[in-house]
Amino acid sequence: MTEASKPSPKNLPGRASGSFLPFLTGFLLIFSLGLLLSRKILPLLEEQERRLEVVEERLGRIEEVLSLLRFAKDPEKESLPQVLAALDFWARELEDKGSSLVERKVLEERIEACRKAVRALGKAAVPELVRIFETPGPERRLEYRRNLLRLIDEISPREGEELAARTLKNPAAPSSLRVLAARLLKRRDGTRAGLLLAKILVSESRKGVRHPMPGSPPLERAAASRGFPNFFDLISIFMETDYPHKGETLLLLLDQPEHGIATLNECLKGLISLKEKKALPRLKAIFQGRRPEFRNPLFRMNVARAIAEIAGKGACAWLEAQIVREGDPTVLTRLQQLFSRTCG
Repeated sequence: MTEASKPSPKNLPGRASGSFLPFLTGFLLIFSLGLLLSRKILPLLEEQERRLEVVEERLGRIEEVLSLLRFAKDPEKESLPQVLAALDFWARELEDKGSSLVERKVLEERIEACRKAVRALGKAAVPELVRIFETPGPERRLEYRRNLLRLIDEISPREGEELAARTLKNPAAPSSLRVLAARLLKRRDGTRAGLLLAKILVSESRKGVRHPMPGSPPLERAAASRGFPNFFDLISIFMETDYPHKGETLLLLLDQPEHGIATLNECLKGLISLKEKKALPRLKAIFQGRRPEFRNPLFRMNVARAIAEIAGKGACAWLEAQIVREGDPTVLTRLQQLFSRTCG
């Protein structure tokens, strides 16, 4: 046999089986480690995690008990920082546990004790209250800030009025704070509140700011992308002011597509209270409107009621015509009831 015809060592059958052994050994090693991990180590880790959860729960209870012991004493003779710390604690407790009527009553009593202690400190406490109220940050819970706003209004009506106006104009503020600010401002100065609310109602909507008010700071405009879920509450407050052009403002709101059913229904209630006859042509057109929110049967029934209550006997011909053409059975029943009550 010549040298060239001899088989190469790398082509020998034993070579292939030899290269398979390290692979098999590595596979068995990994498999064994995985088995050990799943049967021994993972259960230990899960047990450790359960124990940590129990420890964290116990620590949480201990921390709560210590906080209760710290803030349960009468805050009347405490310094302002200590009283505000207690107010913050009880406000957070109210937000977290206020659904129980029994607990809510106790928590409200604690909060009122803190409020009384702050009021006793007088106007000297107002600058610090304003500073904390206007300091943004997640640590400032909503209920705490609501109490601060009320306290400032009670201790210093003038400062409270200015702060309420600033808060109401700020679209970046939480909607419930703005609603509270509107109520406080209306109580202090109905004329100012009516003018400001009219501007807000036509420039904003429940979905957020549509047209920033003149003079709004850029950062304020940038932060105003949030919606206003309680936007309709502003309408009822607006109706309590002495603003002279309420009817025109409500009609503008009805024509804006960004508003939901709750806002539209508040507009109807306002027009009924005003007996705004100028609104009748627009209301009749809305009753037949094609916008999705205008096709809501409950809203259409409210529109028909508004027309009947504003126009009185003058609505009879219109009601009779709508009864003939109406296709929705629930709206038809309402039209018949309104006709019977108004024209019978």
